[in-house]
Amino acid sequence: MRYVKRTVMLSEGEVVRLHRPTFGVEGETYGLIARTTQLDARLAPSVFGLGLLEAISDQDILAGADPKDRDGDGISGRAAIVDGAIGRIGWKAGQSRIADQNVKALSLDIGIGNRRHAALWGGCTAAQTKCRDGPHGGSSRHDGLAGVAEDTATARGWRTALLWGIGLTQAVSGHAFYLHDDRARGLTEVVLWHGGEAQPARNRFAALAKRHRDALLVFLTSL
Repeated sequence: MRYVKRTVMLSEGEVVRLHRPTFGVEGETYGLIARTTQLDARLAPSVFGLGLLEAISDQDILAGADPKDRDGDGISGRAAIVDGAIGRIGWKAGQSRIADQNVKALSLDIGIGNRRHAALWGGCTAAQTKCRDGPHGGSSRHDGLAGVAEDTATARGWRTALLWGIGLTQAVSGHAFYLHDDRARGLTEVVLWHGGEAQPARNRFAALAKRHRDALLVFLTSL
């Protein structure tokens, strides 16, 4: 893993240095990985209040959707539809229930099969016989992270992150890194990585007097 660095200037001369991770594989043990293989990291998302998120009715989520930005605020929030249900769990709201997220992650992330999702070979090639013989076992989205859209083909459709409990990240997770691939080292960097529809809000944050930026960060960590 390597980092591509860039510097962002905020008002009153404050400097923030952003780090975008890039990934590669060297010294493959079980054969070469195809050149078309996409590599990206995923930070385990926080689980604060997911039961409450699951309890929100579909009608309330749909009522808050604004895919054509009819209110003119620049944000075209849209509900994710997953197998006919409203998606609300995961980085891209790809699952409608916590149970669905869990059983799919068991299969895709660590290769444990279950009644709903068969175990996969974990990306093994034909040469990876040792790997294949291993124990594999039987809410709304928005275009607000254009700054990270280069990483995956569908990176512009992220679920709007929950803010409740964000001040407990350090205590619960043992770190204060954010966004899907750990690239943001603090809440200021979270804001600065935003683009697309969130670019105006990001610019307003950067232009705030430093005391006002600091006050906003204190508020966020109190949640």
